[in-house]
Amino acid sequence: DFIGNSGLLSEEATLRIFKLGADSPQVRHGVADVKMETPPYLHSFGLSESYCVLPRMPVKFSTHSVLHEPMAHAFKPLDMTKEGAQNAFYIVPLNGSRGIVKTLPIDQPIWYTHTVNTYENSSGIVIDLITTPKNPFAGDLTLQTAKNKQKRDSAGFVRQNLVKRFLLPLDSDTPVTTELLSDPDTHTDFPRVNPKYRSRKHCFYGAIEWFSDSQNFASMAVVKYDVCTGDRKRVWTRKDWYPSEVTMVPSDREGAAEDEGVLLFVALDGASDATSLVGLDASTMETVSEVGPFPRIAFTTHGEFYPGM
Repeated sequence: DFIGNSGLLSEEATLRIFKLGADSPQVRHGVADVKMETPPYLHSFGLSESYCVLPRMPVKFSTHSVLHEPMAHAFKPLDMTKEGAQNAFYIVPLNGSRGIVKTLPIDQPIWYTHTVNTYENSSGIVIDLITTPKNPFAGDLTLQTAKNKQKRDSAGFVRQNLVKRFLLPLDSDTPVTTELLSDPDTHTDFPRVNPKYRSRKHCFYGAIEWFSDSQNFASMAVVKYDVCTGDRKRVWTRKDWYPSEVTMVPSDREGAAEDEGVLLFVALDGASDATSLVGLDASTMETVSEVGPFPRIAFTTHGEFYPGM
């Protein structure tokens, strides 16, 4: 968890990182304070075994605008003239030692929504993010625009969300490098990995895809990528069906493969205006279970599966 603050006389902000423990789950324990020149907006962040990774987008978040204007106006672009810490990754050690700031070139702004996973390797930290070509929170995200087919299919709408891997060397002299991990002709978001592989090296992630046919925003699919072998993505899709974010339920079999389990999600059948709960074999992406129909359920996000509950 983290909390951002800005002072009354200065725009400087402090992000306070906390941790929770099973022994006292309602008590926050401070890990570190991270100071930034202006209040940031972090929709998500990365967590490896030893580090918290804070991607800093080149905007300042205005709490005053939140109170008086539409939410999109709260994201004030920063007029950056050179590479600096307001377009960077803040790497915060969980042991309380001194952190590292890995800046990016001014022509490579960090625009992102969700974190796929974060883990450490021999040279530094790997963080996979859903990236966007511009600030994803400052556009026209109204229902009125989403219901207009011409607008939602246009290049100016939310499009080209791409999964990118950022390699963050702990060596201060080595620059950040990137790698594309999703189909550039589609829009990918709401990623999920096997929860047993969070903060560990993973090979597979599932996600929701828009523009699945490369032309229509409402052409949706559930996709699975293998980022280790680069094999062709596996896809679940049905005409005029609209799936929600998936939840990966891993197998509890000893020695189970990373992609052994079930992907659960609700999907709306546009033709019948009814919803089903669908389960896919996480390895083959074939349907193994389907329950419904139920009354219409809108797009759902950020659910979790807790075994034994």
